[in-house]
Amino acid sequence: MELGRFDLNLLKTLDFLERERSVQNAATRLHVTPSAVSHALARLRRDLGDVLFIRSGNKLVPTERCRVVLRQIRPLLNSVHGALRTPSAHTDFECNPQSQARDLRIAMPGAVELSLAPLITKKLRAAAPAWTLEILPFERRSYEKDLIAGEVDLVLSIGGHTPPIEALNSRTLWHDELVVVQGPNGPLEREKAIGLEALATLDQIYAQAWPISHHYLDTVMARRGLHRRIAFKTTSYAAVAATLLETDLVCVMPEHAAQAITGLYGELKIFSLQQRLEASLSLEYTRSFEMTVAGAWIISIVAELALHR
Repeated sequence: MELGRFDLNLLKTLDFLERERSVQNAATRLHVTPSAVSHALARLRRDLGDVLFIRSGNKLVPTERCRVVLRQIRPLLNSVHGALRTPSAHTDFECNPQSQARDLRIAMPGAVELSLAPLITKKLRAAAPAWTLEILPFERRSYEKDLIAGEVDLVLSIGGHTPPIEALNSRTLWHDELVVVQGPNGPLEREKAIGLEALATLDQIYAQAWPISHHYLDTVMARRGLHRRIAFKTTSYAAVAATLLETDLVCVMPEHAAQAITGLYGELKIFSLQQRLEASLSLEYTRSFEMTVAGAWIISIVAELALHR
């Protein structure tokens, strides 16, 4: 297919279809009829040689070919949008983002999901009920390409850093101290803080999706020749509370997560470490996303909820 024979306006339709997962919602965002979007999708399928979307229930699920195309074209679309944007050039959606349907995708670690995701969901249900929130599992890698391609809107990372490229921005939301949580059968005495040497003797739960050698607590302990005894390793916090209640295991986690889990289960107790170990939580996003009214709104919401958590 020759570029000169391809209608580049179709790429904007493809972008909104993937974001909205709905012909009707994409049509609303584009200010056209659903029939026009359906005709555009038919042309895209013909020109790109792929079905692009498969229907699953009420949603359109993008194919791998669709994802590859969008990964390549979204940086260009974002650049064009930023170059042409003026303060008065708001669409109806941008002027009132809460009233329109949108899929919001945030990548975050399990410990952050435990404490912050319920608050974000509550806020969206009250202020933007047409929005859908999707939490993506956080991986210890760079999310630059995902953010620029629009596959992820926001990334929350513990121990994050300022993105090194101009297209991205970040802000620090909080500083979190590591604590130890145990259930009624745990080995710790309530009045004592725990030293790293004592911590190394306890059987523990490790609830992270990345290797233990990548955890900053274990990096500090390794410098002293200490290593944790992991009796139960899992990639999420789903079973942590129930396991602590039923066993003598302990779990090291950020204080925000500990407060969330002990608030739900009163039999669980929090213990301090003698050596204060602290990490920051950062929020990362593209500058083009922040320039939209919807993007600026949700970034401010997440930052505010984190500040008052």
